[in-house]
Amino acid sequence: MSDASPAAPSNATLQLIQNIPAPGFRDGVWMSPSHFAVAGDDGVWAYDVTHREPRRGQLGTSGDVTALAFVPGRRTLVLGDADGQVHSNEMSGRAGFHLDVGIGAIRSLAADPTGRRVAAVSDTTVCVVDLATGYTWQMGEQGRAAAWLGDGVVATLGRAGLEVWDCETRGRVVSIPGNAGLVVGLEYLAAPQIVAAGLSNGEVAFWSMAEDPPQSRGVIRQPDGLSALTVAPDGMTLATASPAGAVRVWREFSPEPPPAVEASGKVLALRFAADGQRLAAVTPAGISLFALQG
Repeated sequence: MSDASPAAPSNATLQLIQNIPAPGFRDGVWMSPSHFAVAGDDGVWAYDVTHREPRRGQLGTSGDVTALAFVPGRRTLVLGDADGQVHSNEMSGRAGFHLDVGIGAIRSLAADPTGRRVAAVSDTTVCVVDLATGYTWQMGEQGRAAAWLGDGVVATLGRAGLEVWDCETRGRVVSIPGNAGLVVGLEYLAAPQIVAAGLSNGEVAFWSMAEDPPQSRGVIRQPDGLSALTVAPDGMTLATASPAGAVRVWREFSPEPPPAVEASGKVLALRFAADGQRLAAVTPAGISLFALQG
């Protein structure tokens, strides 16, 4: 990246804590410091990772669940499935919701910072769901990836390139043309106000949202391809992973990639815990847990 990259501490290192056998899952999310939930073709399961042999329990949901998001303020686990359904498990005891958003199989879910809305992403479109009202809004051909930039402001990456939308006015604020055929995911580094777009060829491209119009801020490259990426709660630390299972943590964003630590297989999803000190990788073999040091 250019000199507009965040002035963060030196690159952290990862230490593998544990590989938890849990085959058949494709996404995961931290529900608390002790519990990590995973989703697959037989529903959603929660693992208590505080034990040497983690205990697990099903969360009352069966079926082919393809994506998860957790909204801490509402204590709500949001699920997306292969049939385009978005529904919830409410930890607070409130009645949950169940919506057919009509966009095909859900590939990812992203909750906004306030917990008011969730963006459901398929291969063809993005649908924003208001969790309080059940109102839904589809964004045409902006599928593949979405990331929240703030309350009611969402960035999408699809056939038209990178776009930023205001959910209150349903208006497009920014449009940057580009080819999204290789899109893996979209993340927002809030501290430097930079959007990171990850591509399957290993490239992560950056745009500065602090400038009008947004400006390109260069790229980094995961040398063995990219299968997942995520941002830590500090808003300036990025984790990337490869199809071969190599996991890296970036803070300096220099051309030379930081050392990799191996997960138990191809990384399908990466999630930082709320404390930013642990990282979970979901693989076809199970869950790899890492500690962040430095």
